[in-house]
Amino acid sequence: MVAINLRGTRITSAGLIHLKPLTQLRRLHLERTQVTDEGIAHLAGLQRLEYLTLYGTSVTDKALEHLAGLKKLEQLYLWQTKVTAEGVAKLEKALPKVRVLRG
Repeated sequence: MVAINLRGTRITSAGLIHLKPLTQLRRLHLERTQVTDEGIAHLAGLQRLEYLTLYGTSVTDKALEHLAGLKKLEQLYLWQTKVTAEGVAKLEKALPKVRVLRG
């Protein structure tokens, strides 16, 4: 299992570009970081990603649009974000297997 825990670090959206080549990544912790919607775009190619935590960040529904192509994503944690119920519903339609927790 390939996992990275960046929880509570100073990583920013610009720093997420360094994760793009990690195509085997399955679990990613980004909670309580400075990542934004623009940074989440760098994760769109992580096709094996199954687990992602974004709680305590400033992501919005725009971030979820970047995640809609991650067909293996099963767990997504979004409490204390700016994501709406409408955005979650749209993602769940695109990814029927995903379990979204908003707190």
